[in-house]
Amino acid sequence: NDLQGIILAKLRKMQVWEYVIVKEDGGDSEVFGPFSTEQMNEWMYQGYFNNGNVKVRLRAEKNNNNNDNNNNAFTNVADVDFDDEVLK
Repeated sequence: NDLQGIILAKLRKMQVWEYVIVKEDGGDSEVFGPFSTEQMNEWMYQGYFNNGNVKVRLRAEKNNNNNDNNNNAFTNVADVDFDDEVLK
């Protein structure tokens, strides 16, 4: 269905990713982002997230506000398939 494809494409453009790096003490770094799915996927393929200490979260771009209390939890980057934009 063409309409469904158009809607899905628009929804994907509204989604952005943020990431944190897990510190040695178990705490998280500052939040980095927002980044597009394409950028996150490229970094994943280039091996930037291979050391296992990165967590990511997906959120809608309309909430792209540093003062925003975003309740979306971060998850390990290894549990994300950026090709399908879904959590495993």
